[in-house]
Amino acid sequence: MTWVKGYTLKEGTPVRAHERRTAGGTAGLLAGALLVTGAAGTLTYQNNPTFRDRVKSWTGSANPGRAHTPIREGERHRLRVTRVLDGDTFRVRDDRGRDAGKVRVVGVDAPELAHDGARAQCYAKTATRDLRGMVDGRWVTVTTDPTQWKRDVYGRLLGYVSVEHGTTDVGAALIDHGSARAHEHGDIPTQRKAEYTARETTARARQAGRWRACS
Repeated sequence: MTWVKGYTLKEGTPVRAHERRTAGGTAGLLAGALLVTGAAGTLTYQNNPTFRDRVKSWTGSANPGRAHTPIREGERHRLRVTRVLDGDTFRVRDDRGRDAGKVRVVGVDAPELAHDGARAQCYAKTATRDLRGMVDGRWVTVTTDPTQWKRDVYGRLLGYVSVEHGTTDVGAALIDHGSARAHEHGDIPTQRKAEYTARETTARARQAGRWRACS
């Protein structure tokens, strides 16, 4: 099994036409790797080791309307937190003081604050305060997960977060405190899935945070 630009494919799995247009580009790459069949231009993945290796090195969007960038190894970003938005998301600036957008802590999911007419989920405010206490106004290192997209569909940088002279793994701490649960962002597991899932099991057993307050 392999994945093509965000989609998990088994041998013989059809690839939709818009993926062919987005990823296609180079006829030489497609030749011998993809089989064109039918009037709709359906593409079928073939078992070609060279093709599998080259697919992993592609960059670009899996969907023409989404700003995804696949990566091959984790990247480190030193950023300063300017505002905590909820229990797993915050806004940052770079070392030149420029706005660098939003960061979403990868591998975890915190309860949602009220938005777009929806009520806040149980423990959302406390989870937000928990994250604020760890990162607000501080320098953090955001390390992307090489198994995941660099940014999500909302343009947020996805990564593991550590605080300078502080919490070494913010996602793990949120789970330990019962402020977040382990979370997967797609079909491919995050690098820390096993660790985060085990931490959640322990937090549930201790009835930490949300597991007591929201039971």
